[in-house]
Amino acid sequence: MKINSIERETSGRLHNTFDLLYKKYYAELSYFVTSILRSGEQAEDVVQEIFLTIWLKGDMGFLKGSIKNYLYSSARNRSIDFLKHQKVREKYMNYSFEIVSNATPENWVYKGEIDDILKESLHCMSPRCREVFELSRIKGMKNQEIAEGLGLSRRTVEHHISSALKSIRNNLALYINN
Repeated sequence: MKINSIERETSGRLHNTFDLLYKKYYAELSYFVTSILRSGEQAEDVVQEIFLTIWLKGDMGFLKGSIKNYLYSSARNRSIDFLKHQKVREKYMNYSFEIVSNATPENWVYKGEIDDILKESLHCMSPRCREVFELSRIKGMKNQEIAEGLGLSRRTVEHHISSALKSIRNNLALYINN
């Protein structure tokens, strides 16, 4: 009985601490991130991700030193990551547009065959390997995010991605050589 009351008290303190932290820093972090990203909506997403990460850790003991410094460093780093990801997305969109613009019926046939090879490669992977690969390459998540989300080590995530890419390369090599 005593343990339950301690858990409730600890949980209540954690919730109160988180609320205070959120109320104190949310607006100024949003303003800071908006100055980097030039978009209020995207800035809100970044700041919410920072607070979500803190909340999901369930213990704010990792916030050693200056909390403000941690929050601003996280905001800056996540903003930079967001901008990098946005550049990659833009390159891909430009590349896709170029491919579609120059498409011939023959290219569409090749694309369909390559899509089939990719689907078959994914189908042959273990469920965990496929899940990690899709989170990384399709959803654009970072290895550390995948590791935390799936309860794996970062090295295991890297291994799954490497295995998936090797499998896809091997299957494409068979297609190209035929």
